[in-house]
Amino acid sequence: MKFNLFLTLLAGGLALALAGAAAARTPQATRARTKETRCLEIGRVYSWNFHRANRTLVLESVMQHKFRVHFMGYCPDIGIAETLALRSPDGTSLSCLNTGDVISYRENGMVQNCYIRSVAAIGERRH
Repeated sequence: MKFNLFLTLLAGGLALALAGAAAARTPQATRARTKETRCLEIGRVYSWNFHRANRTLVLESVMQHKFRVHFMGYCPDIGIAETLALRSPDGTSLSCLNTGDVISYRENGMVQNCYIRSVAAIGERRH
């Protein structure tokens, strides 16, 4: 009798654990998708384009989400830079690009640093 009760409780607990795990997976996947549209992870930058008219940098992620970056000051010749280095105090490629982070590039052999004032998601993903 005790053994049957133990098996019943064990089976019930296992069923609840599996149901809870399945229910927990769905919101986590949704959170990951919404984080992707709100946050540009440093290691996921695919391309960039500098707009001289309003002095903003548009970064595109590997998931084709675009983000507009405004700088705290003037960034000379960032529009003709061949490579950009994105640096965050967090120090990982999974860190989100945020205010105060640095975008660096080389100009005439010297490293230029541009400090980020704001990062905002723009538009929808291309299909």
